[in-house]
Amino acid sequence: MTRPIDYSLPGSRRPRHPAPPLAERAMAKRIRDLAPSGIRRFFDIAATMDDVISLGIGEPDFDTAPQVVEAGVEALRRGRTHYTSNYGTIELRTALADHLDTRYGVRYDPETEILITVGASEAVDLALRATCDPGDEVILHEPSYVAYPAAVILAGGTPVFVPTRDEDDFALEPELVEAAITPRTKALTGRRARCRGCASGRC
Repeated sequence: MTRPIDYSLPGSRRPRHPAPPLAERAMAKRIRDLAPSGIRRFFDIAATMDDVISLGIGEPDFDTAPQVVEAGVEALRRGRTHYTSNYGTIELRTALADHLDTRYGVRYDPETEILITVGASEAVDLALRATCDPGDEVILHEPSYVAYPAAVILAGGTPVFVPTRDEDDFALEPELVEAAITPRTKALTGRRARCRGCASGRC
């Protein structure tokens, strides 16, 4: 029987326990400490079932509208396959500015105040990375979307949770938010606060 070749240096001793995998050793502690996404776990389970509609990741149960698909295909045919501005095309930014003005009555400059992202999660992540310094605190409503605490941590911040209740339609209580504010507070996630006058119709 042939014995395996020993490539260790003379006089060296093999470690008693094998080293962890390289991916584990190279990964930053803040990444290792992040809890796995429960939503993604449910998504993976639901994907194996034919009679289940998964609502976990906020994806609709219908396909993309045909006119949207055709517009994408036509853009590919016209050669729109190259890099654009990091902010997104000016045509799209202008259209978005007009939409926000029409629907919400707010006006943003498409040249300097609008950035196109691939989704809301990327927008939140970029905003936190651009504003959070190590140790800054970000107030989050609880329960909240699972990606928010992770985005805060990855940006170097510390999540501070403010509880919300079903009977209040999960609206933030202003007093609880105020109590959570410290000199290190940098941001508050965007959930509406409960107005004291709502029950009497004064909101």
